[in-house]
Amino acid sequence: METFVYRPEITFEDTNLVGNVYFANFVRWQNECRNDWLKATDFHSYSQVFRGFKQWLVLEVDLQFHDPAGAILGDAIEVEMTIQSIEDQSYRGVFEIRRVPQSESTGGSAILATGHQCFSLIEGQDPSRQGTSGRSFAESSSPAFVLDVPVPLDACRGGTPLDSLALIRLQGKCREQFLAIHAPGILKAVAAATLALHTNRVSYTLLDPADVDPADLIRLEMRMTDLKSRLTVEFTYLLISGRDSGASPRKIASGAQVLCCKRRNAEQQFVASVFPVAMLEALVRYTDSDQLRSTIDVLLEHQSSHHKVTASNRSTTVQSRMQ
Repeated sequence: METFVYRPEITFEDTNLVGNVYFANFVRWQNECRNDWLKATDFHSYSQVFRGFKQWLVLEVDLQFHDPAGAILGDAIEVEMTIQSIEDQSYRGVFEIRRVPQSESTGGSAILATGHQCFSLIEGQDPSRQGTSGRSFAESSSPAFVLDVPVPLDACRGGTPLDSLALIRLQGKCREQFLAIHAPGILKAVAAATLALHTNRVSYTLLDPADVDPADLIRLEMRMTDLKSRLTVEFTYLLISGRDSGASPRKIASGAQVLCCKRRNAEQQFVASVFPVAMLEALVRYTDSDQLRSTIDVLLEHQSSHHKVTASNRSTTVQSRMQ
């Protein structure tokens, strides 16, 4: 095993509306660390990737976030990768992403995220390494929020397997489109920096390294699978042929996110909060779990009772002031 350290620079475009680094950029830092490691240890292979003769095939990504403050503009970041060789040209990289002090007075390092990637170097456009292509997928009867998008230009380069980072970014796009359609008030609250939805964990698994056509569509199906203090949604990636309307959708990948909700309090700090009513009411239609439906019913009833008590208290306060 060997360890390699990469130091990315945070730019303004890396951050979201509340100033934190967007979750997918942590995956990008993993990729950049992996690329710099290859450049430093095997420049010939790096040159072949650069020229398109070889390519990375990312089979699995898992990233768990540990610091609720995340990373912000101005932070100094280190990405440490411990590389484990699985077999010839196949690897497992274990990552630790941390914020490092910029002076002795700023204290010690803080671990922001940990995770891993499983990846291989394969020959460019080698059909023998695309072995699972052609599998069809029977559509699930489980209810799902569906988003169809054209294949992103940065997801496919010259017929190569779809890029993992571009597909992970689509999870965020699907999540935000769901809110725009079913609970637009939540997006307004996020934009006003009174509410925040934080990603605690993101994962992605490649199931079929499919060769794609520019006319194809990627369909994301999002389902709620767990709700406690945090919310878990799972994603199914389907490839829909744009040239053969009779072809069955192909399941090419799966993924998941664990989310938490925070609200800004009177001291202007974000604190843990229950998910908004509008979001829960929208999500309940995208699960086939009776237990989850019951959990949401209890939460909605609790929030409704809380709002009634709060409104009653306000009314009593107003009346006492008038007297």
